[in-house]
Amino acid sequence: MPNLATLLTYNAHQPDPDVQTLTGNRVKGTGYYGRSDGLHTVQYKITGFKGTITIQGTLVELPSDEDWFDLTLENPGEFTVDTTGLVAKSADIENIEYTSTTTENRTYNFTGNVTWVRAKITDWTHGTVDFINLRT
Repeated sequence: MPNLATLLTYNAHQPDPDVQTLTGNRVKGTGYYGRSDGLHTVQYKITGFKGTITIQGTLVELPSDEDWFDLTLENPGEFTVDTTGLVAKSADIENIEYTSTTTENRTYNFTGNVTWVRAKITDWTHGTVDFINLRT
């Protein structure tokens, strides 16, 4: 049965030049439950956000800060067209960077038998993280 957990709840940053970093709570990944499929879905909503969102995982049961690594997110619906007309799926990504203020609600998938998952916000100078959720 799928589980829904919150990686990060409502946080706001007033528009100013101070750069903030924020790390969310760790939540159980599929590896914690012993599931072999490793399928995860991350959904987030941001409002006027400028910064970088990274989803991290660990294989350690009781992790320290050094035990976390960036997860590769599948980039659904993102395609490129070259000059010959060839359509290709865009490369998967390790972080979601917003260099101008952006408002959106987005979903990404990743596969990995990680025991814990967390969200990390870096280079954050503006806007609101309304939520970041994880479904396992």
